[in-house]
Amino acid sequence: MMIPSTIGIKLADGSFCPVIMTGTRYPSTLQLTTVHNNQQKIRVDVLIETAQRVDYLDSLTIDHLESKTAGMPTIELQMSFDDNNNLQARIVDLDSKYRQELCIPHELYAKKTSLSFFETVKRTKIIKKIYEIWFGVAISALITFFSWILGKQFPIIGASVIALVTGMILALVWKNKGKAIAGLKFTANELLQATVIFLGFGMDINGIFKTGKEALPIIICTIIVSQLLAFILYKSIHLSANIAILIGTGFAVGGGGAIAFIAPIIAADNEDIAQTISVIFLFNILSALFFPTLAQLIGVSTVNGEPFGLFAGTAIHNISAAATAASSWDTLWGLGSQALDKTITVKLTRTLTIIPITFAILGGRFFLGNRQHPQQKTDFKKVFPLFIIYFLVVSGITTLLVRHGLNPKIFAPFKVLSNFFLVMSMAAIGLNSNMIALIKSGIKPLLLGACCWISIAAVTLFMQKSMGIW
Repeated sequence: MMIPSTIGIKLADGSFCPVIMTGTRYPSTLQLTTVHNNQQKIRVDVLIETAQRVDYLDSLTIDHLESKTAGMPTIELQMSFDDNNNLQARIVDLDSKYRQELCIPHELYAKKTSLSFFETVKRTKIIKKIYEIWFGVAISALITFFSWILGKQFPIIGASVIALVTGMILALVWKNKGKAIAGLKFTANELLQATVIFLGFGMDINGIFKTGKEALPIIICTIIVSQLLAFILYKSIHLSANIAILIGTGFAVGGGGAIAFIAPIIAADNEDIAQTISVIFLFNILSALFFPTLAQLIGVSTVNGEPFGLFAGTAIHNISAAATAASSWDTLWGLGSQALDKTITVKLTRTLTIIPITFAILGGRFFLGNRQHPQQKTDFKKVFPLFIIYFLVVSGITTLLVRHGLNPKIFAPFKVLSNFFLVMSMAAIGLNSNMIALIKSGIKPLLLGACCWISIAAVTLFMQKSMGIW
């Protein structure tokens, strides 16, 4: 297989300078010069660059240059291909007219651009991606198998929580994760999104929209409470405006995704983002660990998973923590995936509220005259949760197939796979945790986080009780 390539030279700093593409019918000329004073010799290494590597072909040399200041002598390089596709290259000292030429046969440089079948496969994007992430994914999978076994023995805790805590403990001693970092990020992000998509198998899309409509009043109230608290504490304890907005939005909508959406709009710096994510991570952990116990103590139904699913979806700000809590609840009371299905649906509805919140923040900053920092452009394609669309498409296909007679039990393996991916994501999130950043975040962001966390949970439970949901 022939792959596109470029013929060029190596510059003095070792970098590759392209001159001519293989197969080009017109000559290409480049002006060169010396890099040292009184330089007596110049050597030009001819190289070929393919998609993945740069190879040496041959060299051109001129000796006995006139002694001049660096940059003064001019050397002309010309490259072209003859009728047989042989590479013709020459350099000329324009002062002395001395020249050297060489011819590189087509067969010689063509070998550099030929790949075997296995080399071609190795260079595909998917294989390169696998090579990049395999180690981090494998570590997460090992923790998952360990947690899955323990979760069966201690259902009151659940595999997801065990994986999360195990990852956090390992993160305290495993400082330099090296080549595992890419795989851990993939598992914590892309694999978590796959968890949501796989949950769409076996779910009725009409029920999804019904759940979203049912949860919307509670979601709106929690958003108002979170943003109001952020504004009050911003004023009363002189908290940074950017941190107040990020924490208020993170708790109101959905953790890291909301922060990624809002941060460039308000020109938040890396320190603001790090502090906010650390605070939200802490309360994610607390929610996943304690909300199932809290729900049991106050009498949330244990025979139907939907009340707790609605509570977790509206009161827990991050989709991973909400799914972990719901999964623990389902395991504890033998509810299959009732709570988890409900939680995911509510969380997806809640995530979409980032769009009106963004416009509200932009409007508020404009009318209040807060123009201290130039607003940056948000890359909507990068931060918009497209997995929501995939989830709805999968649910729609499932609904259509079931209505045409397909047995819903055929989708059961997808539920198991979804739960396994969830546990893997929790392991990776735990391994990615940074408790040092949390300690450095200070008391004020933690205070705002605690107020938002407690208030949102209280409002959610109060509204559910008032609506007769439990």
